[in-house]
Amino acid sequence: PEARARYEEALPLYRSIGDKLGEANTLSALLRLRLAETRNIQAAERELEQVLAMRRRIGDSYGLAADCGNFAIALLNLGHQAKAKEYALKARSIFEKIGLPSIVEMMDSVIAASNDELPTD
Repeated sequence: PEARARYEEALPLYRSIGDKLGEANTLSALLRLRLAETRNIQAAERELEQVLAMRRRIGDSYGLAADCGNFAIALLNLGHQAKAKEYALKARSIFEKIGLPSIVEMMDSVIAASNDELPTD
C-alpha cells in the first residue's frame, strides 16, 4: 500500500514536468502492483502496451526490455508460464541487441523456468 501511494503521488508530478521516462517507470511499477493484486493479465497487458509505446517514443530500449522482463517475472510468479516466456523472449532479444549479456543470462533463466512444469495438487 505504501509503494502504491508513493507511485500514485509521483505520477502527476512526472506528468506536470513532462518527464516521460519518470512517467513510464511509474506506470510500469503501478501495472505490476495491479497485476499482483487483481491477477487480471489481459488488463495488465493492455497497460503494458501503453507503457512500451511510450518507451518506444522516447527511445528507451533498456526500459522497454526491463518492462518486458519484469512483466515476465511477475507472470511467472503467478504461474502463467507461456505468457512469461513470451515476454522474457522479447526482453532477451532487446537486452542482447543493446549488449547486456548478464541480463540476457537472467532472461535465459526466466525462459528456462517458464518451461518447467508446475506441480499439481
